[in-house]
Amino acid sequence: MKAAFEHIDPSSSASSFTAYRRVTNYFDFHWHYHPELELTLIEKGRGTRIVGDHTESFSEGDLVLLGKNLPHTWVSESSDQEQSAIVIQFRQSLLSEEQLLAPEYAGISRLFQQAQRGIHFSFQSSIADKLSSLIEMRGLEKITELWRTLDVLSQSSSIRLLASPIYRPSLGRHAEKRLDLACQFIHTQFTRKIPLQEIAGTVGMTETSFCRFFKKMTGKSFTEYVNELRVSRARKLLSESNMPIADVAFASGFESMTHFNRTFLQKNQIPPREYRNRWRDLAKSTT
Repeated sequence: MKAAFEHIDPSSSASSFTAYRRVTNYFDFHWHYHPELELTLIEKGRGTRIVGDHTESFSEGDLVLLGKNLPHTWVSESSDQEQSAIVIQFRQSLLSEEQLLAPEYAGISRLFQQAQRGIHFSFQSSIADKLSSLIEMRGLEKITELWRTLDVLSQSSSIRLLASPIYRPSLGRHAEKRLDLACQFIHTQFTRKIPLQEIAGTVGMTETSFCRFFKKMTGKSFTEYVNELRVSRARKLLSESNMPIADVAFASGFESMTHFNRTFLQKNQIPPREYRNRWRDLAKSTT
């Protein structure tokens, strides 16, 4: 998939790197890349995250480090609630080659290499606090805190690399526009049946060409992608409403309970009813 280049100018913040909180009603599909590494923490919101050829759901606490020029996007599942994220963007050149070779920076150097595939970290409240404080910091204290944060992350024992080892980005705008159109359509229509002929026609392709294109661009088939959106919607309804489970299934776009139960179990390793019960037990334990 060809991604759009995004220019990031930290000069307006009187800092050598960018740290800000993004608050919006919706993270829209924006497939892009930039020379800066990016550390993103989702504070509020749920949806789909795409990094290179890797696609999966995200929710509150999602923490990811992206390497330079690695295409990515976050897409909200709905616009009925406020979404927010802390975003830190910085150039690897903030550290010289000599520094990256020094023993003291060995962990950060390794982190930068792994980030070329994108790194997902287990949520840590201490890291969330550090990222939040970076937004307000100025001067030497700010850049020192950035290195401290990265050093802590480099020692994390629970990380996942996202993009596949063979992924190589194709950078440009032609395919991005076509995928953007397809994803915008899917994200607004996934709660109903979307005939393959309809989505293919939306982007001006044959059904066969669209299936091949979509799989290549996202790393998932059209059906897999739609099912992930539907399961993500179902999780939200199961945890935040008292809707009967059958109503949750149909409101999420599933046409039968059999398909819903099978797909939900495959994606979450537990059936819908048990998922809801766990959420309710968790809510009781925190009140």
